[in-house]
Amino acid sequence: MRALTRSIAGLSFVAVAALGVAACDSDGDGQPDIGITLPDGGGDTGDGGDTGDGGETTDPPAPEPTEAPAPEPTEAPAPQPTEAPDAGGGETGDDDSGDWAPLLLALLGVIAVGLVLALVVGNRKQSSAASGVDRRRELVATAGWVHDQLTLEVLAMPPAEGLRRWTVERGRVDQLGIDGRMMASSGYREMWEQLGMILGQLTSSIDTALRMGTMEGADPALVAEAVQNAHRHRAELGAWVATARSLT
Repeated sequence: MRALTRSIAGLSFVAVAALGVAACDSDGDGQPDIGITLPDGGGDTGDGGDTGDGGETTDPPAPEPTEAPAPEPTEAPAPQPTEAPDAGGGETGDDDSGDWAPLLLALLGVIAVGLVLALVVGNRKQSSAASGVDRRRELVATAGWVHDQLTLEVLAMPPAEGLRRWTVERGRVDQLGIDGRMMASSGYREMWEQLGMILGQLTSSIDTALRMGTMEGADPALVAEAVQNAHRHRAELGAWVATARSLT
């Protein structure tokens, strides 16, 4: 059994070797075509035998350098226009709140400005009205002082002394008449015009009475009549002051 196995193995080896030799002998000359190339300076192979047919080895040709093809220029793609996002952000749909917001803000601003202007105008009107009332009261008080104090004291003094006092104070009476005529445009026009007429008649009557009293040899009856005439105009001024105080 062992001998049979060895025989089969030997036959198999011989068959493989024969197939190998047949494959190497491509030209049919009975010798294998085996080409062995040795490096330069070494012609011996194995135990010093010749290499194949004894031919010299040649170096393989160096590869010729090749220039890399230049890359073809390519145009950059043009940027595509993009639509700007909506101011309200997101889809609009049927929601127009973003369009109404600026209008509402503008409307609120207009209303606020109108309220401020109304307050300013109202304050000015109130202040002007208050100042007008104060001015009327001041003029009425001055007219009362002319009636109650100034003219009464001047007519009660001796004619020479009263004339000196009247010369100093008459400018205030004349200014009161001017201010009264100016106040006629702010209301109670008839009342203020009446004040101007009463003051004009009063100053004239006091001038006459005082000057006649300082004249030498003047008729005392005429002097007394002039003084009574001045007191009559004083009474008119007193009535005017009472009416004006009830109105202001």
